[in-house]
Amino acid sequence: MEQDKKRYGILAMAWIITFFVSAVSAFSVLSAGMTDSTTGILDTLGNPKFTSSQLANAYAIYQLCLAIVGIFAGRIVDKMGPRTVVFIGSLVFSLGWFITGFCDEIVEIYLAFGILAGSGAGMVYNPNVTAALRWFPDKRGLISGLLLASAALGPFTFSPVASTMIHTFGSSQTAFKIFGVVCVIFMAASALFLRKADDGYLPAGYTVPKIQANGMGPSIDFIWKEMLKSPLFYTLLFIFISATTAGNMFVGANYSIAQIQIGADASEAAMAVSICALANFGGRILFGYMTDKVGAVKSLIISLCITGITLVLMMFVRDLPFYIMAVSLIGIGFGAVMVIFPPLCGQIFGVKNLSTNYGFVFLGYAGSAFVGPRIAAYFKDYVGNFQGAYLIALGITFLGLLLVFLFCTLRKKKLAY
Repeated sequence: MEQDKKRYGILAMAWIITFFVSAVSAFSVLSAGMTDSTTGILDTLGNPKFTSSQLANAYAIYQLCLAIVGIFAGRIVDKMGPRTVVFIGSLVFSLGWFITGFCDEIVEIYLAFGILAGSGAGMVYNPNVTAALRWFPDKRGLISGLLLASAALGPFTFSPVASTMIHTFGSSQTAFKIFGVVCVIFMAASALFLRKADDGYLPAGYTVPKIQANGMGPSIDFIWKEMLKSPLFYTLLFIFISATTAGNMFVGANYSIAQIQIGADASEAAMAVSICALANFGGRILFGYMTDKVGAVKSLIISLCITGITLVLMMFVRDLPFYIMAVSLIGIGFGAVMVIFPPLCGQIFGVKNLSTNYGFVFLGYAGSAFVGPRIAAYFKDYVGNFQGAYLIALGITFLGLLLVFLFCTLRKKKLAY
């Protein structure tokens, strides 16, 4: 009974940590400031020193380090618990942001933000989320939605703050430093209260159903080596890439898209980023609940359809209200995918080694974080509009939908075992 009470306190601390690590979603605002002729770092000719493509590379390096380090951090958490790993990760993450505020060369940004902050995020994000989910075997979908909703509220808060700081202090550098200081205070303090749930923990009055609500049956606890031999793992990996490419494209370029496509000013573009984040928040809550009720696969199909239809609509957006509606739908679809995958991974491969296993699955997100922003950056730098970017993202999303049906076929044939 005491453990049942403790789990909600742990959830609250995990929520705070996820909220602050999501500051990375404000990177589209900060990077736009770094490429501006008035607020960015200038070269000897007075032109912005960095291009959108270069800064998109920094974001991609960040996500890659997050995913790779998350695997190793997950293995430690599965054996020792989350507190020490997440605490150290909070320090590394915050230090990376702070040092980025002093960088004036792109290589330095790659090292400080991409590698250092990204590695810190890898020690924090997945271990924090999966450790919290272990305390709630009775409602993993809902808890995944509530917990990861904080990752959507983060940019809703940080994006307008970042925009204000850029215009107040005249550069993105100061914003990086301030974010680093604030993050270390709240994240490191919260990490001290995290605990690992005992293996096989069940809350009072809850019994594991013989058939899960989504009809997928009871899970088996795979170790990571067994999981990597399963065709389902690779299918899930590429679904994750396909389902999150469009979302990552907008996370990295929403601010710039609003300015270029509809002529939004700085405050309107920052508002679009925040509203997209708020929609992302709503999508995580809604689809977290939906996953428990109708199942992860059906929820995933719905989210992919929402994203695909919205990408078509984006080709015809010419004004702010239409743009706000479209990016809100993108946010809902993106948020949905992020809350569906952690419990889905647990259902397929078991929860005992979830921190490690989901770390491998999360490589799919890193792949989309590499592809998505680079698509948008290419069309911004070399074409001047985003029509082609929407078409490419639409094709990738449709591929993801086809892979979901392949996943269902493999699951029915039990090729995982």
